[in-house]
Amino acid sequence: SPPPSPPLPRGLREHHEPVQIHDAGRIRDLTCPECGAFHFPDEKLSGSSRSRPRFGMCCLDGQVYLPILPKVPRLLSELLMGVHPRSETFNRNIRQYNAAFAFTSLGAKIDRSVLNGTGPYAFRVSGELTHRMGALLPEPGQTHSYAQLYIHDPAVALGIRQNTNPNLDPIIMTDLQAMLNDCSPYVPLYKQAFLIMRQRPPEEQTDIGVRLHLSEGTDQRRYNLPTAGEIAAVIPGDGTEDNIKTDRDIILRMQGGGLRRISQINPLYSPLHYVLLFPRGDLGWGPDLELRTTERSKRTSQTRLTQAMYTAYRIHPRIGDQDRALFLARHLFQQYVVDAWASTEQNRLNWVRNNQSTIRSELYNGVADALHNGDADMAQTGKVTVLPSSHSGSPRAMHQLYQDSMAICRAYQKPDIFLTMTANPN
Repeated sequence: SPPPSPPLPRGLREHHEPVQIHDAGRIRDLTCPECGAFHFPDEKLSGSSRSRPRFGMCCLDGQVYLPILPKVPRLLSELLMGVHPRSETFNRNIRQYNAAFAFTSLGAKIDRSVLNGTGPYAFRVSGELTHRMGALLPEPGQTHSYAQLYIHDPAVALGIRQNTNPNLDPIIMTDLQAMLNDCSPYVPLYKQAFLIMRQRPPEEQTDIGVRLHLSEGTDQRRYNLPTAGEIAAVIPGDGTEDNIKTDRDIILRMQGGGLRRISQINPLYSPLHYVLLFPRGDLGWGPDLELRTTERSKRTSQTRLTQAMYTAYRIHPRIGDQDRALFLARHLFQQYVVDAWASTEQNRLNWVRNNQSTIRSELYNGVADALHNGDADMAQTGKVTVLPSSHSGSPRAMHQLYQDSMAICRAYQKPDIFLTMTANPN
């Protein structure tokens, strides 16, 4: 009789549907016992059980704790939830409405090629993404924009905004302007800063600034904004002096100087631009924020709340309606997430650039070999910024993933099928 045929490789066997279909469950089946975030059952930590789940991606098992975002004004809530008569046109143009009332401009090259098809909306940028702020008075011959409009008479400011955005609903524009003038803490701050600088002699107004400084509160997860009455410090110079802290200070200038970037580690970075996501001026991440002390945190040396931890906490939906505005903002929420990712990535790159000695980059870029070989002219040995393998997407990280793949093939033999999947928004 012929010898039995060898078994077919798994990749060549006939496919049969599994007896039991995997069910991920509903996202509202479980909530984090520490922060109340909704989760799928399989997102729990491996050391926890279904009856007593613990989660790490939302609050690091209780180590991350941030103040609850306050409820947004009623007008904005109705527009976002679709119960306002003009909700449809508002949500369709929400990014443009936000830009019309933002204090800072968005500096990015937006890739619109992904929107040419009929797929879902996608916000994609190329290169660096920044927030920029100009002086409180425009250059001669230019129209007022962004923060410059908040020091104007409301009727004049509304007219300028409507002329700049003729496709937006004038009734919505009127209501949003009244809402922000009433609830935003930055409107009176900018007005007071303008009044202080206008009192200076005209020849000094091009070389002075007002510093808005964030002081630490008693709660290390909060900062204290100055009130309008506390803004009295007029700073000579253009705001580049050594005593200016980019992570705490915003320098407002009367005129001139062009556009200047706001540091992505400043807590005012997000609320000054995303005025419809944070209409009450809720401050964002700052480098001084710390983790909460728990039993788990005592077993680690990390005490700093990173920017990625902060964003992960904010974008997890939770019980209650306090923070729902963030998730109902549609295209604006998508832009905020992309902005947060770009800011976090830039922050990580800055750390790598400033800590080359910590990661011992000289072992990678040839300096150590040059010294060992006795090269006299070290100026000929190039200096580069080395990205470690822990940085996702770096050449060393990709090489490490390749080596891991080869190790899997060595243990389980080479794959029968190499399958790639592409999610194309078009």
